[in-house]
Amino acid sequence: MKISKSKLKELRSLVKAINKHKETIADYEIAKQLAVQKLFMEESKYNEVSKEMTDKYGKDVQLDLNDGTITNASNDLKKT
Repeated sequence: MKISKSKLKELRSLVKAINKHKETIADYEIAKQLAVQKLFMEESKYNEVSKEMTDKYGKDVQLDLNDGTITNASNDLKKT
């Protein structure tokens, strides 16, 4: 006994669609993991630069990212 050819075709089509969606989800998860890794790398670099700024200008230093103006530098002798 076998199922009808039309039902078999319908089932194959559904399985194919499900597998395609699973593959798409897997691709997005891989892309997500890569983005998370890049985020951690950039945050690590930011923390390094931030520490350099703190060491050079003091812990309360503020930097205007628009024009580079430094304010609240507590270590005036190290300003350059």
